[in-house]
Amino acid sequence: MESIAVALQPHKDTVGQTAALVTVIQFFSGVLVVNEIRRRGSTDGFSAVPFLACTVFCLLNVQFGQMLQDDGMIRVNFIGLALHLLYVCAFYLYTPGPKKTAVWGQIGLAGAFTVGVLSYVQYEDPKVVEFRFGVILTAILWTLVGMPLLGLVQNLMALALGAVQLSLFIIFPSSVAKPPPSPAKKHN
Repeated sequence: MESIAVALQPHKDTVGQTAALVTVIQFFSGVLVVNEIRRRGSTDGFSAVPFLACTVFCLLNVQFGQMLQDDGMIRVNFIGLALHLLYVCAFYLYTPGPKKTAVWGQIGLAGAFTVGVLSYVQYEDPKVVEFRFGVILTAILWTLVGMPLLGLVQNLMALALGAVQLSLFIIFPSSVAKPPPSPAKKHN
């Protein structure tokens, strides 16, 4: 791994700028979802969680960038934070009246999680906080990347269970229940 770092050292600025540009472009992917919500006129069938999770992730990365004194990281994640706050506002705007309470609840949970992590970072031992905060951010990122896969895994499990159920119907077909024989009638 060290040899890769050494080989890329002369291109450090180019790699950093390319990564920043690609990340900012990726942040604009929410525009497609918000546009679809606008076209439908409602958030039915959509979730605010991806927007909220990315908002939290960007806010925490701004803090991490300040800790590392990395201006590029701060700038990129501030852009992401601003965009995702706009996406959350647009999502709320198109949420039907009765469902707005649920969105507020999700916003509250996201805020509480953010406050919890930021509080931890403020009170942790300065010697280990940078590493541990990086681990927390990595875990959040893996969770964000894994969310779509969770739906796929659930669908594959449902498919497998459905296939087992169908095979049981084939192996053990139901038979028409015959009525029990009636007792012989006595003739007097």
